[in-house]
Amino acid sequence: MEGVEGPQEIPPFAPPSAGLLPPLTPSPYGPPPQLATQPAALIPTAPSYAPLPPPPPRRHLSRNSLIGIVAGAAAILLIVGGAFGASALVLQSMGPASAAHSSGGSSSAPSAGPSTRHPGGVTSSAVAAQPLRCTKTCFANNSLVRGDTVPPPSSITALGLTKTVDSLGDYSSSTASEEYDQTLTSWKDAKASPSQCFFTYFQSPVVAALGERPNRDITEIDYSGTHTDTAKNNTLTQSVRIFANSSGAEAHMRELAATVLACPQYRTTDTGDTVNVDVSPTESFIDFPSSEAAVGWTETSDGGRYESIDVQRGNLVVRTSLQSFDGAVTEQQFRSFVDDDAWQIASMLTPGDGR
Repeated sequence: MEGVEGPQEIPPFAPPSAGLLPPLTPSPYGPPPQLATQPAALIPTAPSYAPLPPPPPRRHLSRNSLIGIVAGAAAILLIVGGAFGASALVLQSMGPASAAHSSGGSSSAPSAGPSTRHPGGVTSSAVAAQPLRCTKTCFANNSLVRGDTVPPPSSITALGLTKTVDSLGDYSSSTASEEYDQTLTSWKDAKASPSQCFFTYFQSPVVAALGERPNRDITEIDYSGTHTDTAKNNTLTQSVRIFANSSGAEAHMRELAATVLACPQYRTTDTGDTVNVDVSPTESFIDFPSSEAAVGWTETSDGGRYESIDVQRGNLVVRTSLQSFDGAVTEQQFRSFVDDDAWQIASMLTPGDGR
């Protein structure tokens, strides 16, 4: 270039003065959030659900407790009046059967041994007279089917059971192996024996020998309701099990029937006293659907009465159990309740019916 001698140095770049730029307008929304400094409570996490507890185990009444109840009842009779007390003594001297006949009803007192009176006309059987046959699975394993097995509230309150302890959905679903674990704990806590009567402690439709945990069975079991009276002397529990197929449910009924016959009596010693419990199979019912099988048993002791009946239709089995410490819910009332519930189950639609 003319007039320029030698290489020229280029001056370093200098940023424009801050005064030359217009000031930034602050955001009306404030500074952006600093995620790194957010409190941990504001950072969403995946929800965690704790498993629901299992239903309460069966409770037993010791002989001493029963004596206390009877003594208290006797004291009330004396306070109410001599005439009423005298009538009660007369009926007592006649015996349970005579007292029931005299009053025109059935005795509400728990029997001293295995029941010999069966208020029925239909013989109990592990196999239905006309079994339900389905091309595939009769009942799907869903809440709709389980809900259809729940009896109406009016039939429960008719038994005097006005307090609902739990309902369908209050407990998480379980399996036969989980039911075994819970039952084993109750059996050991009661110090019960012999082992062939272990089945009596299951509150759901499960048959398993002591020491033989059903690990491979994954069929779902749900408790559909527990109801009791104000004094908690009579408690009704229902549970439902939906087998993979009808053959599995039918095998359960046959095994239960054979197991019941192998246990005439068991004993518990957890209270310090030995409590002997007589076990007798349910022999008959008042009226029963021909498409269903029914197997059950009755337990009697000085402490009261316990009854449990499994009703099977297709791949569905519903167990209904009653524990009565004062006999307010009679054997006939319980059987009538199970009969009514069986007819409700008989009316349930299968896939072939359009479900």
